[in-house]
Amino acid sequence: MKLLTLNAHSWLETNQHDKIKAIAKEIINNNYDLITIQEVNQLIKTAEIEKPESYFGHSVLHEDNFALCLQQEIEKLGQNYYFTYHIAHRGFNKYQEGLSFLIKSQIIEVKEIVTTPFNDFEFLTRKAIRLKAEIDGQNYTFYNCHASWWANGFQDEWQKLFADIQSQSGPVILMGDFNAPDDIENESYHLISSNFHDSFQDAKIKIGRNTITESIAGWANNTQARRIDFVFYNDLIIAKSYEVVFDSHRTPIVSDHFGVSVEIEPL
Repeated sequence: MKLLTLNAHSWLETNQHDKIKAIAKEIINNNYDLITIQEVNQLIKTAEIEKPESYFGHSVLHEDNFALCLQQEIEKLGQNYYFTYHIAHRGFNKYQEGLSFLIKSQIIEVKEIVTTPFNDFEFLTRKAIRLKAEIDGQNYTFYNCHASWWANGFQDEWQKLFADIQSQSGPVILMGDFNAPDDIENESYHLISSNFHDSFQDAKIKIGRNTITESIAGWANNTQARRIDFVFYNDLIIAKSYEVVFDSHRTPIVSDHFGVSVEIEPL
């Protein structure tokens, strides 16, 4: 199974439409089974649209919704993906910012887990989205995550998310932007990796490592390359390969984050 995760920084990029096309091309070329995207934006003031048949999210879509635009571009290239969208909070004072899945297989269930003690669009609400699907005859549970920094409450958010994860059975995969550098000891990364496998550590084939290289939104004082975007999983899965994408090597830069492409298989 091929997976991709990307913090898209959507509609804050120059040449955004060209970058949507580049993401769609990578999805088609590598035939991904499932994609998670964070910072999926739509302007607050743009027009609402009716839900397309391929949509399985819970939030109202606007005509400029980034995941919708990406899904439409993928369709132009001859492939159909179901997609979701869940608003988390106001972004950059003008967007509804949320999380999305794109998946080729039929979706069994989608549920949002509010991990902050508040659920206020005007504040920095954090959510994880749980999706269940059957892929190649096996049921999987996926989580799309965009977490706070350690100093901003990650530990409490993780406790809420972990409680939900513990209620699940079968293969579980966590994907997204965890704001959890793996080079900082005894903080966010340690909490997650104490309970789940890290695809980068497990994969025999590794191409690239880090997913941010400089000061970006939320990491204003960062001066080094870091790995803060991940694919984690439980004991029922193993990673075959790990590749950093959208980093100007095989694929162009499309965001202030690079993406992570992982191939996994059940044990």
